[in-house]
Amino acid sequence: MNPYELSPGQVVETADLLRPLVGLSIVAWAVFGVGRHRDAGQRLAIGLVGALWMLVGIVVVDLIPELTPELIPNLMPQLGEALGGAPLDWWVYQGEAPVLGATPVDLLIPWALAWGMLPLAVWSTPRPLPIVAGFGLIDVLVMPRLGVVVELGPQWWIGELVLLAVVAFPGVALVNLMRTGRRLALRTVMLAGLFSALFLGLVPLMAYSLTNVPIRVPSSEWSVALAQVALLVGLPGLAAVRELYQRGRGTPYPWDPPERVATSGPYAYVRNPMQLAMTALIAVAALVVWHWPLALAALTALTFSVSVAEPHEQTALSRRWQDDWKLYVAEHRNWVPTWRPTFSGDGRAVVYVDGGCEVCRGVGEWIAARAPTGLQVADARYAPGPTMDRMSYRWIGPDARVDYGVSGVAAFGVALEHINLGWAMVGWAVRLPIVGLLAQLIADAMIMAPHPAVPIELPGLRELPKPVDPVFVAVGKNQDGPTHERRTVFV
Repeated sequence: MNPYELSPGQVVETADLLRPLVGLSIVAWAVFGVGRHRDAGQRLAIGLVGALWMLVGIVVVDLIPELTPELIPNLMPQLGEALGGAPLDWWVYQGEAPVLGATPVDLLIPWALAWGMLPLAVWSTPRPLPIVAGFGLIDVLVMPRLGVVVELGPQWWIGELVLLAVVAFPGVALVNLMRTGRRLALRTVMLAGLFSALFLGLVPLMAYSLTNVPIRVPSSEWSVALAQVALLVGLPGLAAVRELYQRGRGTPYPWDPPERVATSGPYAYVRNPMQLAMTALIAVAALVVWHWPLALAALTALTFSVSVAEPHEQTALSRRWQDDWKLYVAEHRNWVPTWRPTFSGDGRAVVYVDGGCEVCRGVGEWIAARAPTGLQVADARYAPGPTMDRMSYRWIGPDARVDYGVSGVAAFGVALEHINLGWAMVGWAVRLPIVGLLAQLIADAMIMAPHPAVPIELPGLRELPKPVDPVFVAVGKNQDGPTHERRTVFV
């Protein structure tokens, strides 16, 4: 019997029966297929990222046909006229299963696993182009025969191309990059975008879809103010992602971790800045739209972090970094930031200032007057290596090599992180990608043009100090004599 000859009631009953069976088989295939490999743990962890990427992307793409009648005429008038104001006719799901956005949950989960995790069950390093081409071929052959599950519209091929290009290809590429360890910057951006979409998009959508509790949309005036509050609350999380990438050489994902303990930036104030920022953002959103399920989601995220994530973090990170992690944990706490930063580890931070430039010198003396923690302000003439710009920040490791360095407005922003939490928030905002570029352009045009730091004798200016080496601090005694803590202290 042709599926389209079934009565509407039979189609619904058949769809509701088939989808769970197909879904369970795909879930079992994905989990056991990946689990049979020796590196099953890493494959499962990376496959989970791939599945989450696919899940978020499928939900977004499935919402496009419902949003096109309102959005396309406003954003792309010519395309709106070509469509005649009609919604895109891609496909219609059969059955009465619970939906997330517009996608049935019992179809969404196996679909995401099939695209995100199954390639790792077959290939050690999935290659995006042939795998996505295979996805497309399977869909072309199979989807027209799944009338009891999904009814295709005349424009379904457009939706298929969008899914393959915007969702499947980037998702498989991310899995590939995580398996090979290549393109750290791209991995970091994609993972940060994925987790932001999960917590700030998918979690609120789940809270609404599963409860049908109405959401109050704030007025435009309130929306602008609330967007600024959200940016302020999210700043530590954004800065933490950058810190893991630039200083730790890793990503926010626990199974794609940094190479060293991150103890600077937001991590100098609190151990879990990303979890704190995400939970606070969800709580702020719940308060703004007055949505109790979203507030419950924020409480659930907090409970999960405290009861599951933190114990796992303690075990995994103490095993990976041993004494460095123990020292960091002893000096920092979760969830409640300190007002002043604490920097752990061997090395020293110096901000080199052009002593012959009155503006630059004034900024350097302003920083020094606020007694920054773990930071020296020194004359640029004593800087190692090539001649520096107006202001440069350098983190110099115990082997006397520069581990990290920035110049200009970025150097000023990093220096603010050494003062207190209030000024650190300003520093993180100044270093945001677009904001930092604009701030540097304004500084170059209106305050001081770029120039190398050259010693110039000016009347009335005392010489800026030389940088000094860090020392170890005696923290106690034992039978062998004083014990020393591995901590950078500036004298």
